[in-house]
Amino acid sequence: MRIVFFSSNSNLNDETSVWSRQTPDCAALWKKSGLPLKHEIIIYTQAPGMFLLDMEGNRLVKQNPDIRYIFARGDSAQEMAEEIISLRPELAVAATFWTRPFDWLSIKDSMIAEHLRKNGIRTFCPSTQTATDCFDKWRTHGLLERYGFETPESVYIHHELFMNAGNRRELKSNVYRDSVLEQISNLSFPVIVKDTTGLSSFGTDRLETYDEVLKLLHSKKFTSDKITEEYVSGMQFGMEIYGTDGNYTIFDPFIISTNKYGITSPKQNVKAGPVRNEKYQISRLKSSVLEFLRKINYSGAAQLDLIFTGEKWFIIEINPRLSGMSWGTSFSCGKTLYELLAESASSPQTNLNPHMNYTLDIKMPLTDEKTLSKLSEDPHVLFVSRTENPKAVQLREKGFCQVIFGGFSSKKELEENFEGIKKYLPAEEEETCIKLLKEDF
Repeated sequence: MRIVFFSSNSNLNDETSVWSRQTPDCAALWKKSGLPLKHEIIIYTQAPGMFLLDMEGNRLVKQNPDIRYIFARGDSAQEMAEEIISLRPELAVAATFWTRPFDWLSIKDSMIAEHLRKNGIRTFCPSTQTATDCFDKWRTHGLLERYGFETPESVYIHHELFMNAGNRRELKSNVYRDSVLEQISNLSFPVIVKDTTGLSSFGTDRLETYDEVLKLLHSKKFTSDKITEEYVSGMQFGMEIYGTDGNYTIFDPFIISTNKYGITSPKQNVKAGPVRNEKYQISRLKSSVLEFLRKINYSGAAQLDLIFTGEKWFIIEINPRLSGMSWGTSFSCGKTLYELLAESASSPQTNLNPHMNYTLDIKMPLTDEKTLSKLSEDPHVLFVSRTENPKAVQLREKGFCQVIFGGFSSKKELEENFEGIKKYLPAEEEETCIKLLKEDF
């Protein structure tokens, strides 16, 4: 079968800014997958081709000799679709990644996929409607409510109306602003205030009082539409799904650490799992997610952000793309990410209990190469990456490292073997790992 793995970008790729290296690299993972020997594989993408390519700046530094690599000449969804159509694939698989400031690449990939479907090419990618609903967090909120999921009480704030509606000459007051502020005052505090189109937890604030919200909405930080939602106190989780045509593999969730504000930090967190303890009502959660995916006729990969309160599951966000969990999910299954994508796209089957090994997925501040090398020598360290932005001014923006440790059949084995790597971790991440390992998951 001729399979095209594709992804797009909307940003200029600055070769002097973000650099990323990983072990094993993508070329090695493609070889390990065995896919290039079973199928004709073509990678068609725009730089940096996250998840698919080994790039240094704008340079492709490693290739699998059995794969054809093509960088898009056109930039629009239609131009890219036409280039893919000319390759005559039997299947096109979206390997959508993310970028700042807008997490909207799933929409562009979905537009490409719709052109492909119109030309009779089978795709593994969500519809443009679904991608757009998931991009805009207020639309996501409505989508989840519509299908019966628990969601936090929320208030939508339209920036233009809130700031400028009262500036019309004939108006003496801004009724919209008054209404929004009254709705916010009736929420239970603390609250989370976030952009409707933001990426991960960037630009998210936890505020304890109404006066703090008021101060934010009258500050220079308020530059776009936002959601104010009640803070749901509980453990935070992430879960990935892959599937199409009503058939889905729904992976067990992973517990995700939070910072002192109760928010997951995108570049400094620990994920531990799989979570199987039925005190978390995993079976019921998966059944509900399966029903939801079938109702919206989802296709592709996705990641869910969830909170469990002890009684209820709340779905906070849906990311219709590959995620920071994707490497961890695949390694915990003992497979490559490419195998998960190809199997889910070409032979979809519903699987609510996939085999997963116990794993720690650790994101930590930039660490020196010597320490990463030592970590890589441990036989249970499955993946190490280093992402650096030398142009960044703020320390937290300079980059991060990711270490995936696991492959164990029991949580006890994971705990026991963690002793061998903890000395190489920063103190904060070591403490977070120990704390999560004490959880009964």
